[in-house]
Amino acid sequence: MQKAKAAGGHIEIDPQASFLGIAIVAVPTSAADYVTTLSGQRPRYALVVTLQGPIASYIVDNSGKKLQLLGQTATGVTFRQAVFGQYQNGSLGPIWFQLAFGDCSSAWMAGTCAL
Repeated sequence: MQKAKAAGGHIEIDPQASFLGIAIVAVPTSAADYVTTLSGQRPRYALVVTLQGPIASYIVDNSGKKLQLLGQTATGVTFRQAVFGQYQNGSLGPIWFQLAFGDCSSAWMAGTCAL
């Protein structure tokens, strides 16, 4: 994010991967401890998203020009990510607060993505 801001742009995903599934799961204790260390808040749930590539991320300037490829997957590659957070009721109603996210192959996930 800092690199994108320094270039006067933002991060963009292109092409978008295909969604294969979304699940809401309870967060294992060790993963919750890790997220609490990062964010200062304890997640109660994780959204586990299964996607199929191709997908690539770029730094893009404000005119839409792609400045740098940050990473990509091959066509047909299936991967999972988990987004940790909690719902809170506010003046606008229930809102999802994202506390952390990561690739399901990361060791700190501690079985979060074992569906």
